Amino acid sequence: MNKFTKGKFELHLKQGVKMEGNLSPYLRFCIGTAILLIAASPFLCALAYLLQQI
Repeated sequence: MNKFTKGKFELHLKQGVKMEGNLSPYLRFCIGTAILLIAASPFLCALAYLLQQI
């Protein structure tokens, strides 16, 4: 049996979305990857711009 952990997600644009539930390891991996890609996108865009200038 897979190990499920409790996950919590809140988005407060005037008390908007609140979710709470059990997350599978695959779902935790997908959420973590999405957050990492969103956080890294400005750096990747800057790197692509700098590489075009060469």
